[in-house]
Amino acid sequence: MFTYTVAFRPTHPAFADRVPYVIAVVELEEGPKMTTNIVNVEPAAVVIGMEVEATFEDVGDVALVHFHPVS
Repeated sequence: MFTYTVAFRPTHPAFADRVPYVIAVVELEEGPKMTTNIVNVEPAAVVIGMEVEATFEDVGDVALVHFHPVS
């Protein structure tokens, strides 16, 4: 993970039930960086450089890419 912040107020009404949540910039192995959420971890446990892997959340007709720590 390249950088992150913790949102204590929802950035959109659809995320109101998820606060606090981690908004991060993840550097992919291929080189590009993408903005995403880090899930399945307490925000206090997130650190820059943490190794993460992709997971997907179906939202209607699309899937959102999130990342979670590598176990």
